[in-house]
Amino acid sequence: MRFPNVKTSFKTMSACLSCVFTTLACQTTTHTPETPALLIHSERSAPKSVKEAVKKALGGREVILGFDSFTKKSTLIVETGSSDPRMMGDRHIPKADYFDLIKSGSSCYMVHRKTGIRYKLKNVNCRVHQS
Repeated sequence: MRFPNVKTSFKTMSACLSCVFTTLACQTTTHTPETPALLIHSERSAPKSVKEAVKKALGGREVILGFDSFTKKSTLIVETGSSDPRMMGDRHIPKADYFDLIKSGSSCYMVHRKTGIRYKLKNVNCRVHQS
């Protein structure tokens, strides 16, 4: 009765594991760079997907956005506090939420700075912002 050569089996197994780990390492380190972005559109109002994403990020609050939102700057500031000074006594402290537009691969995302949540924007085109 002949037993398999343990050294040969160990070398073969080591080589196989080495290939597997190398393949996994290559897959996990591949990362699409994220860069600040600007919207490309010819509409006279902000794209519907941007409005929907901001509304969702703000808990369903209706918002009015300018037609040039994310077209000149990769940051959008939305005032969320009351603009009526009587509502705050003798102080007027506006609150604001900040959003950043980023491009990752061929997709555009809006990131809510306060929460870090990403919202993938559908049916929009964006380009890398060269600052």
